[in-house]
Amino acid sequence: MFPKQSKPQEGRIVAIDVLRGFALLGILLMNIRLFVLPDIVYESPSDYGNEAAYNRMSYYLTAMLAQNKFMALFSMLFGASVLLFTDNLRAKGKGVWPYFVRNWWLLMIGAVHMIFIWSGDILFVYALCAFPLYFFRKLAARKQLILGIGIFFFQFFFSWAIQGSIPYLGEESQESHYDYWHSEDEDIQEDLDLYLGSYPEQMAHRWEGETNLGSNAGELLRSASLWGDYIGRALGMMLIGMALYRWGGFSAELSERTYCRMMVWGFGIGIPLSLIGLEYNLYNIWDWQTTYFYGRIPHMLATGPIACGYIGLVMLWCKGSRLPWLRNRLAEVGRTALSCYIGQSLIATFIFYGFGLGLYGSVDYFLQLVIVVGIWVLQIFLVRFWLKYFRQGPLEWLWRCLTYFRLQPFRRARGESDAQRSPR
Repeated sequence: MFPKQSKPQEGRIVAIDVLRGFALLGILLMNIRLFVLPDIVYESPSDYGNEAAYNRMSYYLTAMLAQNKFMALFSMLFGASVLLFTDNLRAKGKGVWPYFVRNWWLLMIGAVHMIFIWSGDILFVYALCAFPLYFFRKLAARKQLILGIGIFFFQFFFSWAIQGSIPYLGEESQESHYDYWHSEDEDIQEDLDLYLGSYPEQMAHRWEGETNLGSNAGELLRSASLWGDYIGRALGMMLIGMALYRWGGFSAELSERTYCRMMVWGFGIGIPLSLIGLEYNLYNIWDWQTTYFYGRIPHMLATGPIACGYIGLVMLWCKGSRLPWLRNRLAEVGRTALSCYIGQSLIATFIFYGFGLGLYGSVDYFLQLVIVVGIWVLQIFLVRFWLKYFRQGPLEWLWRCLTYFRLQPFRRARGESDAQRSPR
């Protein structure tokens, strides 16, 4: 039996803000690797870094519990935000154009972030998914769930087909795959020189990387696989998020028993799958012909269950009374998620790139976690200070102004509470 759909709610749903803040901070656990180490290390860690036990354990834990999991959770919440926004438009008697304008500007923000700040941007993909997502908003929650699962699983067949094509690639294309997956020392040094170099060189490299589709079949397959993976995972999880929102799963409306089941079954299924994927890749020594596609499948299968486990955990916390101060801080981060996401890129590029502190390539996995915690604390403090004086984050305000083509209230009125502010 599926739960009944809950009615759209007015105002902010605090539990969603808490969950969004939790997801936003968690995303940095994996993004930090792309800020500090050559890109290939994200998928093939054997090519770089020391072999100390504490360092390996730091990698294994984040790979099992964070890789793609927080992004899946954030994608689910994006799907919920589509319904929140369109329900709000309908309640106010407005047309659909603010929705499309809003996501057009998100596309532009993502493009600027991708080219001028950091190539690992996900906002561009989210904005692309938002346009077809609009036409699925009125589906019954059950159909949204089934469609989302189907789209999410389509990427497995996509990867399977690409894996099957590898033996038929020419020698040059196979060498391209191998060279990408097992970088030579000179390639890694070139990467280090780039990101420890000047900002104009880095920006030119990002522009070239985003506009170059590849010169051979191997590079084209790799690009197709990555974009298919990103869009398939994101769109599928967004539809699942729509269904969970309609059922009240993100607003702590369901019973404690339901959330306990989500947590137990989610972690109980997801963590063993992640372990299987990790052991498979370790057994094959991160070889490209196994890790590149097949080796990712257990981790992909674990993504949804672990994300649901996190939902159950956070919603149980929201229904309880423990650590209310931390819950409030996470809710504040969730209300300023766009600003905090871009802020993480600005902070991390300053710490690691050559135009800042220049720590790129010199921080191991364990120290990365230490830096992540430091960034969390800094962002929580800054957001708390900012929201004492302003109604929303700076980028949230700008995004809202661009959506409605007029200036929006920015400064917080004296004595104004969070509940009195317009949420969207």
